[in-house]
Amino acid sequence: MITTTFKGGLGNQMFQYAIGRIIAEAKGHKLEINDPDNRRQQLFDSFPNAIGIDGNDTKENTLNVAHDLQYMDLPAVLGHSGHVFLHGYWQKHYYYTPHKEKLKEWFAYDDSKYQKPDPDDLVLHVRLGDQLKPNPIGLPSSAETYVELLKQIPHKRCILVSDEPDEPFLAPVRNYPTVVTKIGKQMEDFTMIKHAKRVIISQSTFAWWASFIGDAETIWTPVTTDGRILWKSCPAVQDVDLIPLNGTYRKFKI
Repeated sequence: MITTTFKGGLGNQMFQYAIGRIIAEAKGHKLEINDPDNRRQQLFDSFPNAIGIDGNDTKENTLNVAHDLQYMDLPAVLGHSGHVFLHGYWQKHYYYTPHKEKLKEWFAYDDSKYQKPDPDDLVLHVRLGDQLKPNPIGLPSSAETYVELLKQIPHKRCILVSDEPDEPFLAPVRNYPTVVTKIGKQMEDFTMIKHAKRVIISQSTFAWWASFIGDAETIWTPVTTDGRILWKSCPAVQDVDLIPLNGTYRKFKI
């Protein structure tokens, strides 16, 4: 059996489910969800194809891959003959890129009722919430950073998507002449990001997943090297590492 632990919000749960199912399918094992905070319905209500997997259900010879990790020795886990217990975040792009088409199927949903950007729109996602207060982390010191980026990217309309679109921090962005603000619920925002051809994302697992399984041709991703970081420009083994070195992703400093 493969037991994967759910922690955090929807984006984190997508990583935890995906890595658990990837391993379970590769080994022919049953997938079990460990959900100490009782939040699994957030994932399952959003993505109906995110289902359990049947298979070998032994819980003997447990390999604990924990706690709160980003990296695992995946070949060692795949080669283990018994139960695997996962308790971490697993935010490494190279775990998921080889399975991208499967992941699109697992995280498919009916988005026909949600508004989508036009093909030539630029979508800007800014996660605030606990990344802004009480102490900023993973954000620029000023939203003027986004304004400067908008000046560099040719576009006619920029759609701002945020969990707190009216936050004073975002005033410079809201006041930029090409920006329109869309206020929606979680899956409305996910859909807007997912269908953008060009998208600027936050250091947000929610936005990362939406752009990864979506239509994006160019994704601008923020990185920094100081103490406000979540995504480092040069990630170490146990750091978040979600920016592949390919032509789709373009880094900008915050």
